[in-house]
Amino acid sequence: MLNSVRDGYRVIDTDTHVGPTVDVLYDYGSTELAARRAELEPYEFPMRDGTGLSISPYPYKRQMGEKAGDETASRAPSLKGKIGSNVVDPPEPGVSQRNAEGRLRDMNREGRDVDLIIPGTFSTAATALDPTLAKELYAAYHRYIVDYCSADAQRLRATMLAPGADPEWAAKEIAALSGEQCISAVTVILPEGVPVDDP
Repeated sequence: MLNSVRDGYRVIDTDTHVGPTVDVLYDYGSTELAARRAELEPYEFPMRDGTGLSISPYPYKRQMGEKAGDETASRAPSLKGKIGSNVVDPPEPGVSQRNAEGRLRDMNREGRDVDLIIPGTFSTAATALDPTLAKELYAAYHRYIVDYCSADAQRLRATMLAPGADPEWAAKEIAALSGEQCISAVTVILPEGVPVDDP
């Protein structure tokens, strides 16, 4: 492990991401996911690193500082040009897909001891799909992220996905992954339309 203790603290980044793209998920998917691939084709789109999933996007068109109702339909994305970046060196190619070793090198260069890795937006957007298909994606993600983090499970830590629409399946998946060293958190994926404070 990188020893970047500063004043007695280790540096842990709790907001690092992987996609993964859907072509990566297909590689880690079950035969059931492969058989149902045609159901996901309408949501696939080409990306720089592979094929992404865009499921029922909800465009947020209001600009920062505007009141609700002031938005216009032909604007650029609401954060475009509004936030800067302090990235001096870009990350190595593929670190959001399969290049875990490259992520570790990036971490060393930037002085991060641990990355807590979360998946891309497919994980929450999948609630708009048939629940059994969404669970196939979640299971594929779990196989993928355990493999990805195996490059150094002390430093590459992951959150797993627990669909709130099926607590029994989620509990079984938590139990199945409980022995994996990299699993450090659980993200509850709420069904579409269920608020976070729903009893």
